Amino acid sequence: MTNSVPAATVGDTLSPDYVGSTYVKVTAGANINTGTDINSVTVPKDLYAQISIPYGAAIKVVPGGSIALTAPNIGMAGTLEALGGNVSITTQNYATATGTSDLVISSTGKILAGGYNKPGTATVAGLPAGPTPEPGGTVTLTATGDIILENGSLIDVSGSPAVQILTTTANGTPQPVMTAGNAGSLVLNFVGAASLSGAIIDANSRLAGVQGGTLTVNDTNAISGLAVSAANIQLFQNSGFDAMTFKSPVSLDFQGSITATVARSLTLDAPLITGGNGNNINLTRLGCSWTIPATIPPQRQPLRIRQS
Repeated sequence: MTNSVPAATVGDTLSPDYVGSTYVKVTAGANINTGTDINSVTVPKDLYAQISIPYGAAIKVVPGGSIALTAPNIGMAGTLEALGGNVSITTQNYATATGTSDLVISSTGKILAGGYNKPGTATVAGLPAGPTPEPGGTVTLTATGDIILENGSLIDVSGSPAVQILTTTANGTPQPVMTAGNAGSLVLNFVGAASLSGAIIDANSRLAGVQGGTLTVNDTNAISGLAVSAANIQLFQNSGFDAMTFKSPVSLDFQGSITATVARSLTLDAPLITGGNGNNINLTRLGCSWTIPATIPPQRQPLRIRQS
């Protein structure tokens, strides 16, 4: 997918060169005022409130802006666009502390937060220096139930397209180079499960050597652990993520034998990590250091973690 914005023109006040970040924040179901009404009656929250973005509808902000949707129910079949910005969708059940509410992105739903090339006016030796590559943004999905990305839905946090710019050599001579912005981040917070099969997740960089996407999978269920399989890791790597965090307040439970190499960083954050009986778990990371704040009890099959 190509992320681009119109070239700047002199006096164009709608260009990202001249317009600051914008944001759209929509909340449904919560009370504007807390407490009681004029009759001292507690005003309940609307448990059936819904935010609906139907197919063909779109919310778009200036690149670098943000979009935030919060409601007990969210129908997301349209498009949310904040290139290089932040998009968050939160479904929460106001009925009880343990109430659940799924977050579903329909097959036609698109969340576009990829990087873009920002038009510039700088010069090098009197020549246009070219645009400034901006990195991909952050998409955060939070549910008190399941996160479901239907087949064909799209989440784009890819880096900006590769572009040629002018720099200067040591002697001040203009020199063209290719560059691109880093990919962005995807954060999944849920209590139930995350169903991503068939969804299109793009966290790729657009130029060799440029940083890929950063992924956080956070299962907040206080009763059961987060299951991690080789298929999960392969899906995320194929999507372009080269930094991954798997987090649970209970345990990380690796399903089956796994052999995987993560290019940039890997964080396993849980009080217990299990590999199952007879399974062979080989995790390798390249590049930055990683953190494993967890213990592996001797009665469980141990993980073999290798650093190269």
